[in-house]
Parts: sequence; structure tokens; C-alpha cells
Amino acid sequence: MDFLKNMLFDQATSSPTWAFWLLAAVGAATLARMALCTMTSAKQMFGPANNIRAYGNWALVTGATDGIGLSFAKILREKGLNVIIVGRSPEKLAAAREEILAHKAKTASTEVRTVLADLSNPESIKDIKTAISEVEVGILINNAGLSYNHADYLHNISPTLINNLIAVNVSSLTHITQAVLPGMTSRRRGLIINIGSAAGLMSTGDPLYSVYSGTKAYVDKFSRSLNLEYKSQGIHVECCVPYFVVSKMSKIRKPNFMTPTADNFARYALQRSGRSFLVLPYLPHALQHFVLESLPLSISSKLVLRHHLDVRRRALKRAERLAAEAAKAQATTAN
Repeated sequence: MDFLKNMLFDQATSSPTWAFWLLAAVGAATLARMALCTMTSAKQMFGPANNIRAYGNWALVTGATDGIGLSFAKILREKGLNVIIVGRSPEKLAAAREEILAHKAKTASTEVRTVLADLSNPESIKDIKTAISEVEVGILINNAGLSYNHADYLHNISPTLINNLIAVNVSSLTHITQAVLPGMTSRRRGLIINIGSAAGLMSTGDPLYSVYSGTKAYVDKFSRSLNLEYKSQGIHVECCVPYFVVSKMSKIRKPNFMTPTADNFARYALQRSGRSFLVLPYLPHALQHFVLESLPLSISSKLVLRHHLDVRRRALKRAERLAAEAAKAQATTAN
């Protein structure tokens, strides 16, 4: 046995081995890739702010009656752009328009137009096309999105919700993007920001939000492909990815270091737009994503699944409590 060990050791140390050089090459390539990724990330986070006005005078924002979409619309008008906002509620559209007009603006002469459209209905795209035919849209913010009421297994999700998730998050986003591209290509400039989600980016996927996760993964790949497709024509397309943001969809009401307000997120997103096909504009979110993706997949998968199972448990418990309170109130009324 000692003779065999000595022979193998002598062979490994007496002559230059291809394995050593192969490992050295792999190590050097890995370090180079890490350095390149670090420099790219630093450029995205700390480069000069994008000149939003360079794309044109009009912006189209979907899902703009509250949350991130409303914040985008306010900041775009603040920077001197005219804005078209899209929403499905007449009351919310009117209120959003008033809030945008009341927000500080570079010039008071900027317009805010509204389009009433339910993006779960394919026919609504016609109304958007009519609205943008009258102006030159230089910026499109595809923010409209739909998610689950709470984490749940696929077999519990209604067919109607599944169809609406695909219609709003995939189909309408695609058709609205297609509608603005002819004008952008003729002017050879344009910015398209598609709001994605960590649910569509994480290696784990987003268990118990499977359909939502799949639709947001589409937004990521769609944006990457389209950016390459239209880059030579002066059009930049990107997938802008938030983790948790204070909004009705996230059901988070108070901001903290890891959860910015919609206004802060939108401001960072516009500042850091135009730099890559994929952007996590809020630094704590980028760090959170880096840490999560650095974990072994077996560990990160367990963490994400455990969190969503807990979300489901608490949601069902709350639904039970509300149902019991409603039944009690009905019984009291009957008596």
C-alpha cells in the first residue's frame, strides 16, 4: 500500500500535470467572471442617471392608479414628460390623475391623459392603441400586474384567476409593447421598462405562486430577447425587478430598509434605467438576491417554500376568523 501511495505521489509531483493547469484556468476564468459581474453591478448601481427626457415627450404607464405605477407617473411628469395612465376603475383613474397633477412638475403645461382599460380583456388593447395614436410615446412602463390573494397550491387556484394572470401579466404586456414599437423604431429611440418580480428571477421559482412566477419569468426572457432585437434601432428594453415594496399587492404598509416605498423604488428605477436588460434598481434588493442565489439550491428552496407555507397558513387562519365573525354578526342580526 505504501508503495502505491508513493508511486501516485511521485507521478503527481514530478511532472507538470494537465489537471493542475486545467484547474488553474477554471479558477482564473471564475475570478474573471466574478470581477466582470461585480463591475457590471457597480455600473448599474452607481453610474450616471439616465436622461429620461432624451426618449421623447410622452410616457405610457399601465397599472398607474396606485403603487409603483402611480409613482412612475408622478416622477415622469415631475421630470417634464406628458403622461398617459391606464387603469380599470374610472374613480381610481380620476383620483390618480388629480394626484399626478398635484405633484410637483418641471413645467405646469404637461398633460395627464387617462385610458380606461381592463387588461384582462383583450379588447381593451384597442382603446390603448387609439390613445397612443395621437402622440409619440417615447417611454413605456408596463407595470400592470396581477397576483394571488395569498400563497396556495395550484389545484386550489380558480381557472378564472389563472386566465387573468396570463392575460394581464403576459398577453396585455406583449400587445402593448408591440403597439408602441412602430413609433419608436421610426424615431429610432425609446425606453421600455417591464416590471418583473423576484418570483420570476429566483432559481427556486416561487412555490405556491407558481402561475404568477411563470408569468414573471416570461417578462424576464421577453425583455432580454426584445432588447437584443431592437438595440440597434435605438430602443432599450429592460426587466425591472423588485423584491418587496410597500403596495397593495405586497400587503405591506410600512417601509423599512429592505422594503422601500413605491415612490423611492420608482425613482431608483428611472435613475438606473437604460443600463442593462435586467435591473434590480434598489440596492438592498440586489444584495438580497445575491445572498439568496449564493445559497445552495437545496437550502434556498426550503427557505422559500417554508416562508410561503407560513403565508398560506396565516391567510387561511385569517379567512376562518373573518368567516366566523361574519356568521356571528349574521346570527345576531337574525335574532
